[in-house]
Order: sequence, then C-alpha cells, then structure tokens
Amino acid sequence: MTVNTTISLIPAEEVVQEWMSSMVPPMDLFMADEHLVTQLGAQVSVLIIPKAEFDTHPSYRNVRVANAYTYWTIDREVPYVLHAPPSWIETLPPEVRRELLAYQVTVGRGLVFPATDMEIDSLATSRTTVDDVPYLILQNLRTRKPTASVVG
Repeated sequence: MTVNTTISLIPAEEVVQEWMSSMVPPMDLFMADEHLVTQLGAQVSVLIIPKAEFDTHPSYRNVRVANAYTYWTIDREVPYVLHAPPSWIETLPPEVRRELLAYQVTVGRGLVFPATDMEIDSLATSRTTVDDVPYLILQNLRTRKPTASVVG
C-alpha cells in the first residue's frame, strides 16, 4: 500500500534563524550566467569565478560549504559563481536581486526551500516567484543576524 501525503511544515521564524546559524557558511555563493554578470557590472565587492575554476579551487572544497550549497545538485551549465561578502545582496537594485535569487532556484543551488505558506517578512530581503511558487533562500547577512530571502 502506497500513501502519497504531503505534510506541510511551517517553521517559526526562530527555527529558521537556528537553521541559518548552523547551516549558512560565512560567505555567500550565488550562481550566475552571463546576463546576470553583465547586469552586475563592475561590482568590486564580489568575486566572479568561472565555474570550472570554482569546481577545482581548494578554498571551496570545505565539506560545510559544499554541503550547504549542495554543489552536486547545481546545474552543470552554470558558467559563473559569485563569491560575495555577507549583506552584498542587499546592495543590489531590487530587480537584479530578484533575478539573481530566482536564478538560484532554477539552477538548484542549495539553501533554497519552497516557502508556500511561510510568513517570514522580517527575514525577507527580496520577493519574486519561480513558476508561481515562492522560495526561501538562506544566506548570510552578517551586518545583522543571518537572514533569508523569500522569493515569492
């Protein structure tokens, strides 16, 4: 007998904060394509790394970082990785931020969770949708407490 039941879990803000304190590495890594890199322009505070170089660089082989961003699930066609300091995403114009966060969902970056029924506005730095589904994207904003973005 097979039972197909979906259990809807809606964590409290405190639970999400605890997830972030234990799961989010000290830097943010965002996947990017040529279009996003062009939109960012000359961002001196972010390191743009070709994906092939990123894959072989020893600095990114740390198990905690690899597990958090689940490297093995990221689309192999991603051309760039952005190594960003905490809070960098908040410096982006809202439209670029939404596009960058939506791209994380579509390429399978880790620390991205469906957030259909979550009410966590105090944790959100951006809202957009991907195929009409909101997402929670955990990231590190060290100037404040670590925070999340709700894409939706």
